[in-house]
Amino acid sequence: MKKLFILILLISQYTFADSPLTSTDFYKAYMDVPLVQEALNSKGKIAYEMMVFINSDTNSLEVKLAIINAIGW
Repeated sequence: MKKLFILILLISQYTFADSPLTSTDFYKAYMDVPLVQEALNSKGKIAYEMMVFINSDTNSLEVKLAIINAIGW
């Protein structure tokens, strides 16, 4: 059991968790949407219009995710 614990510790130092939401550039499929273009040019900062769009229940989930993806980290 001790060897397994040490192995897990060693492996965990070289692995990194990442979200598919930010590690895959799927926003490119939505570049025809003006807010996605704005998000891409925003240099990681979210504008008020983007927040309103993302918060709305009537807007498409795919476009909301594309905006977040274009903003990135």
